[in-house]
Amino acid sequence: PNVVEASRPARLLNRNFDLIDLMQKAIFGNATYAGKPVGTVTIFLDDMRVATNVVNGDGTRAIGTRMAWNVYRKVVEEGVPWVDRAFVVNDWYLSAYEPIRNAAGTIVGVLYVGSLEKPFVDLKRRMQACLLGILIGTLFVCGFLAFGISTSVTRPIRSIAAAARAIGSGDISTRVNEDTGIVEINTLAHAFNSMMETIQKEQADLQAANRNYLNM
Repeated sequence: PNVVEASRPARLLNRNFDLIDLMQKAIFGNATYAGKPVGTVTIFLDDMRVATNVVNGDGTRAIGTRMAWNVYRKVVEEGVPWVDRAFVVNDWYLSAYEPIRNAAGTIVGVLYVGSLEKPFVDLKRRMQACLLGILIGTLFVCGFLAFGISTSVTRPIRSIAAAARAIGSGDISTRVNEDTGIVEINTLAHAFNSMMETIQKEQADLQAANRNYLNM
């Protein structure tokens, strides 16, 4: 049996590659990806491809190959159009299948149009890799900045802690840097130095008073 157009005069569609290629070019142009047409068109007789530009692994047209069983069940047996991804011969396509009916309304074949899924998958992976690179770069920059900020905060605090230990050892002449670039740390350092100057002055006054008492 053959699939023919319903108009008069009838025209055989089996192996009508001119029609298939015209439809493919009108919808998708001549774009290819990894040696395969990006857009594909097929006419099925029942579940068999009788006109198609889907290619086999050797590059020949996949005439005589069968429709995926899950698509066949939906489109031919249930008469419901399929608009979803589908495995076509040897690759995944974003596909649309529409039943072809004869004059009596019986489904005798299917018209398929599909776009190769791989370009979209590869684009998605490249975008994910790009986003991952941006994320890693951002984390690296944030870590570097956090380390710099942490160092700029902890260094003057360690300096104040060291000065406090020196005071505990009896050295009240110790002073800390008041110009750290951090206002809060500078305020703390200034208060520390002011306190030490007060203590040093009071100690000097006390020593002077002791000397005067001894000299009386």
